[in-house]
Amino acid sequence: MSRHWTVLIAALVVCSLAGCSDDANDQISCDSDELYDHVNDECVPRGTLSESDADSSDAADAGDITETPDTDETDDTGADVEPDVTEEDVSGDVEADVDLDECDKDRDGALAESCGGYDCDDNDPARSPYYNEFCDTVDNNCSGVVNDNITCTFYAHAGPELYEIDPFAKTATSLGAVQFQNDDLYLQDMDTHPDGTLFGITRDGVYRFDQWADGWVFQGDFGMDVGDPNGLAIDSTGTAFITSQDKVYSADLRTGRATLLGTTGSFYSSGDCVVNKRDTLFLTSKEEGQSDKLVQVSRQSGQGTAVGEIGYDSVFALTAAWGTLYGLTNDGELIEIDQHTGAGTLVHTFSGIGFWGAASTPNR
Repeated sequence: MSRHWTVLIAALVVCSLAGCSDDANDQISCDSDELYDHVNDECVPRGTLSESDADSSDAADAGDITETPDTDETDDTGADVEPDVTEEDVSGDVEADVDLDECDKDRDGALAESCGGYDCDDNDPARSPYYNEFCDTVDNNCSGVVNDNITCTFYAHAGPELYEIDPFAKTATSLGAVQFQNDDLYLQDMDTHPDGTLFGITRDGVYRFDQWADGWVFQGDFGMDVGDPNGLAIDSTGTAFITSQDKVYSADLRTGRATLLGTTGSFYSSGDCVVNKRDTLFLTSKEEGQSDKLVQVSRQSGQGTAVGEIGYDSVFALTAAWGTLYGLTNDGELIEIDQHTGAGTLVHTFSGIGFWGAASTPNR
């Protein structure tokens, strides 16, 4: 048996022998003009003894009294005390007192240089020191340098020689001639896989560029006669497309094996094909008496649909980068091509270079 139950039973035994009473029930009931005298166990007239020694029905139980704190914010003199307040600019604009109509006209959050800020063009919301730089002809982050610390080039080739083309700085930098193991082969076209690997095609199959071997490594032959292939494009999933005359193929870049998708109809590939950021497939086509034409091609059936004339001949190289479709001609012309109308606009002419193909870089 536990100690708790032993003590409880002992207490009950004592009560049964000595008698236990409830004070509340045994207390004498006094009239309203009397007080109960604990000592003599009787009612006495009020005023006979101190009420602090008496038990009256109207006396308050000290245990029921709760002290109410003083809620008035006053000091010892009784004067009102203001709570501590920290002024904050709820707008979050540290320059809240600046006239934004004069100092932030483009509302890009950066103050103009004339107002002590660093916005290099307060009339252009696309230029701000708070922005990241991206590939174009504008100093987006107001660093004073266009396209600083970012790569804005794509690859092109003229025969075996590789180039890096910067369409914004309008430069073509030679990377040197890259030979095949078989000297009888030459590069027809090339493009970049999403993982950054550069692939190329010749008349006999698919090759991969190996920077350690400083050359093209054979992946495999097409496994079928594809005629005279002159265009290679790789989409965002790594699927490769090859154009040859009026036919479109898919190709396995691991083995080189080609599969016929279909024909373009009346369009013949004149030099290259390309896939843009939305994975739309285009090629250039040449018709008698006309300039080269931009053609959109179905990735499922190979069927071609004319977009429009480019306005330039021998557009043998296509690449899509930074939201722009670029073309390079055998006469060294770099052009921007409108993907909706096909119209070409001259960007620059690289004298003495006849381009055969182009490829985007991984950051396109």
